[in-house]
Amino acid sequence: MVEKTEQHTNVLHYSYEDILLSVHKLLPELKSRGYKNIYAIPRGGLIFAVLLSHRLNIPITHELKETTLVVDDICDTGETLKLIKCDKVCLIAKDLGVARTENLLYDIGLEDTTWVEFFWEVDKHEINTTH
Repeated sequence: MVEKTEQHTNVLHYSYEDILLSVHKLLPELKSRGYKNIYAIPRGGLIFAVLLSHRLNIPITHELKETTLVVDDICDTGETLKLIKCDKVCLIAKDLGVARTENLLYDIGLEDTTWVEFFWEVDKHEINTTH
C-alpha cells in the first residue's frame, strides 16, 4: 500500500460518480474479451470488482485462471500487479505502474505526483452521523 508523501503535489478526489463513469467507459472492451470470472485485489479492488461482476454477469473468484480478469482500484507503482499474468483492469494507472505492468487496461492515466482519494476512503470525521 502506497503512502502519501511530499512527492504527491496534486490530489484527485475520485467520487462514486467517477467510478460509475469509468465502469461505463471500460465495459465495452471488457465485454468483448469473454472473461469467465473476476479476481479482486483485496481492499481497493473489491468495490470495482463487484460493479464489474454485476455488469459482466460473471462471478468473483478466489483463484486465478487463464480467463480471469484481475481488478484493482489503482496501479500506482505496479508492484501489486506486475507478477500477475492474467489480464488486469484498474480505474486509475500512474506512469510508473503502467511502465511495470503488462496486460493492463485502465480508464484514467495520471502522473506519479498525483495522490488519489477514493470515495470509500472517507475519514470517519468527514461523516455526518446526526440525522
